[in-house]
Amino acid sequence: MGKYDIDMKRLAVLLLPASLRQPRLTALAQVLVVPLSALHRRLTDYREAKDYRLRHTGQVCHLRAVLNDRFDKVERGIRILDELDGVNAILLHQRLQNREIVVSKRVDGVAQRVVYRRNYGGIGNLDFWVSVPDEVRTRPGYSEDELYALTNLYKLASKRYGIIYN
Repeated sequence: MGKYDIDMKRLAVLLLPASLRQPRLTALAQVLVVPLSALHRRLTDYREAKDYRLRHTGQVCHLRAVLNDRFDKVERGIRILDELDGVNAILLHQRLQNREIVVSKRVDGVAQRVVYRRNYGGIGNLDFWVSVPDEVRTRPGYSEDELYALTNLYKLASKRYGIIYN
């Protein structure tokens, strides 16, 4: 990060006059800057988090990158789909019952089943789908609430979405 890379312990020793750079005084100066080092570390972590947030916009490629960075760093299997072609049914996860239900797609313009979840009815009026592999869902660090929160943070405000597991 250039100008933010500061080694506080080294700086404390360099700021001591040459005549006082003895082992005990050097160790004392390094101990005295430990709280300042912790505060500097918090500042750099905050700055990196804000830079990451500013670099990723509401574009589909950025949303996919953010979700994969958080939940699937190695395989990067989370995808953003505009529509579900060739799929006759959709598997939705009911969080409260901790089970999946199968929802049929529209046939001849009529919804086979209406799903009420997160302020939408049916499955035909969504703008995009977040496709999450089953391997990601079963990992210890996965949280569906965090997936919703990240998707809501990075998506465009007017877009509606659903999550499918495959």
